[in-house]
Amino acid sequence: MDTIALSGAVMVPYYMDEDCGWTINVNSIQKSLPAARKHCNLKVLCVINPGNPTGTEPSHDKSDDEGSNKGPPPVLPIVYQANVFGPGAVFHSFKKVLYEMGPKYSERVQLVSINSISKGISGECGFRAGYIEFVNIDPAVFEVLYLLKSFNVPPVIGSLMLEVLLDPPQPGDPSYETFLREKQTLLNNLAEKARITEEILNQAPGIHCNPILGALYAFPRVSIPDRAIRLAQDRGLEPDDFYCHALLEDTGIVLCSGNGFGQAPGTYHFRITLLHPIDELKSILQKIAHFHTRFMAEYS
Repeated sequence: MDTIALSGAVMVPYYMDEDCGWTINVNSIQKSLPAARKHCNLKVLCVINPGNPTGTEPSHDKSDDEGSNKGPPPVLPIVYQANVFGPGAVFHSFKKVLYEMGPKYSERVQLVSINSISKGISGECGFRAGYIEFVNIDPAVFEVLYLLKSFNVPPVIGSLMLEVLLDPPQPGDPSYETFLREKQTLLNNLAEKARITEEILNQAPGIHCNPILGALYAFPRVSIPDRAIRLAQDRGLEPDDFYCHALLEDTGIVLCSGNGFGQAPGTYHFRITLLHPIDELKSILQKIAHFHTRFMAEYS
C-alpha cells in the first residue's frame, strides 16, 4: 500500500471467495480488470501466496487458472511460503505451476516472485531482507530496480540471514536434524493455534472463521447488528472499526478491522495473529467470543 501511494498508483481490488475457504476467485478478477481499465492503465496483478490476512493456500488448479489468465504481469508476494501447516495443505509455487503448463505459458507469461526472511522460519517477523526473481521481464526493468535498490540497502545481519534462507541446512550437515526438528515444531505449534482459533471463534454465534492453512493470521467474519452499523455511520466510522474500538475499550485487546484489507460489501471482519503463546491466545479468543455475545445483545 505504501509503495502504491508513493508511486501515485491506484489499487484495483478483487475479492477472494470466502464461502469457498478464501480461494482465488478468477471471475472476480476478470470483472475487476475491464472496470479498472476505464480509468487506469493496469500494470500489475498481485496475489499473496499463502494469503494474508486470510491464511489460505491456493490449490494447484486455481494456480493454473490464474497463470493462464490474460492480463498484466503478476507480482506474487510469497513471504509466508514456509508457513504452510494446515491438514493436507501444500505450498504451490506459481513459477512451478507456470512451467508445468509448458512453453506456451512459461515463455510468455511475465512473473515476479518475492520472498523475505521477515515472515518465515528464519526472521520470524524481526529482521528485514528479501529477494526478487523475474521471469520473462524486459531487461529495462532491471535498470530501474538497481536505482531503487541503491536507496534501500538491507542491514548486514539481514543479508547474512538471507543467505541462510537461500541455503538452509541440507541432509548430512551437522545442524540439519536440529533445523528440521525446530522448523517442524514451529509449524506444529502454528497448526495447533490455528485449530484452537477456529474452534473457539466458531462457537460464538455471529462469528465465522474459515480453516486456517498457512501464514500467521485468522480473518473471521463477524455479524454486526443494524443499530451498531447506524451508530458507527453517525460517528463517521466503518462498522468493523466501531466493533474493534468497542472491543478495545471493553477488553484491552487490539484487532485489525477488516476494511483495511478490503472485504466484500456488507461483510465485516477482523484480523488476529496466531503468534501469541497458546494459553495466552486461548484467553484472548475466549474474551473476544464473550465480548461478541455481549455486543450482539446490546445492539440487536
